[in-house]
Amino acid sequence: HRLKKNKTLVISLLFSSYAIPSAVAILSWRLLIYNNGIYSTFISNLFSVPNTSLISTYSFITLCVISIWQFYPFVFVSILASLHNINPNLYRISSLDGANSWQQFIAVTFPHIKSLLHAIIIVRISFMFTKFDTAWLFAGKSVLPDVRILPIYIFDTNSSLSKLHQGEVTAVISALALGLILLVLSIFYKKNK
Repeated sequence: HRLKKNKTLVISLLFSSYAIPSAVAILSWRLLIYNNGIYSTFISNLFSVPNTSLISTYSFITLCVISIWQFYPFVFVSILASLHNINPNLYRISSLDGANSWQQFIAVTFPHIKSLLHAIIIVRISFMFTKFDTAWLFAGKSVLPDVRILPIYIFDTNSSLSKLHQGEVTAVISALALGLILLVLSIFYKKNK
């Protein structure tokens, strides 16, 4: 936010992961992670873990890291836009009162971005609750047990003719569960304003 030189370039670089189509991004990550990929080899050498552990043992954590990388620009741009709306005089006044950087964050920055963070949390939870393509492209047809998220379960169940009604019921229950989670979060954030 306070960067003076090359601000547009830095923002463009940070935003690049959001511009890459999901299929391209996830398949690229698979090349980096599966078997002897560059990233899996680096982690294997750094932490002395088996080369395939990012896929077998830590598959859910790996999927979370990929999802964060893929969607952090949304949060980044939202917070950056909110930071631009904070009056710079508030920081000057707080520094004259002797506030350090942390105290300025607590007293000035956080109160101004708090409601935005609540909205981002609600939006990201609803998007990740229904996210199908990232996990499916990451794990492939032989979906790993750790990556068997609810949308994949619904898809698999609906694909089987013998379990067709079970898949439909699961889809309705998941929609109701998401609605309930969002309602609870909205009430919680409204009370804590």
